[in-house]
Amino acid sequence: MRESEFEAKFGKMVKRLGGLSYKWVSPGNAGVPDRIVCFPPGTRVHETLVEGIWFVELKSTKGRLTPRQVHQHDLLRQRMARVLTLWPDTPQVPVSRQFMKAVCLYRARLSLEVNTATPPRTEVQSVHVCMDFEEV
Repeated sequence: MRESEFEAKFGKMVKRLGGLSYKWVSPGNAGVPDRIVCFPPGTRVHETLVEGIWFVELKSTKGRLTPRQVHQHDLLRQRMARVLTLWPDTPQVPVSRQFMKAVCLYRARLSLEVNTATPPRTEVQSVHVCMDFEEV
C-alpha cells in the first residue's frame, strides 16, 4: 500500500474514533512525523486509554525511517511527546486492536526508560505495528 493511501485510511479511522488527524508540514524541519492526532478525554480503544495528542509517522508497507526522521522523533520524545510509527501490512487484525497495541507498547517502553534511567535507544524508538483500516 502506498503511503498516501495509508494516510487517507488512517484519517478516516481516527475520525471514526472521534479524533482529529492533522497533516503536519513544518518548513525547515525535515523528518517531522506525518500526522498530529488528537483524541478527546476518555477515548478508549478496547479498554486502552488513547486520549490526548499523538505524533504519528505513517509508512508504506516497505517504508523505513530515515536518519533525519529518527532524529526528529527523538527530539520530540525528549520533550515528552508521544510518537508512533505505523506500517500497514497485517489485514487480519482490526485497526482498533493494532492501534491499542501501539499505545501499549509505547507506554511499556516509556515505563522501562523511566524506571531504568537509561537513555532512549534508537532501535526501540519506533513501534512497528501493522494496521488495516477497514475495521474499527
